[in-house]
Amino acid sequence: MDETSRTFRRNVAAVIGEVPIFAHLTAHEHLQLVATGHGVPDPFEAAKQALTSIFRAVRVPA
Repeated sequence: MDETSRTFRRNVAAVIGEVPIFAHLTAHEHLQLVATGHGVPDPFEAAKQALTSIFRAVRVPA
């Protein structure tokens, strides 16, 4: 088992601990962490796009 392979990290990325362990991370940082674990090529941009999509979906009309 190669613990450094993308396949291994992708399979175990969701098993990184209880939520309070990462309570110090922002939403963007948490999404970057998850994206990195899943082998996403640009985790920063993926997190940015995910948050942008969420904010557009929940935006309350003025």
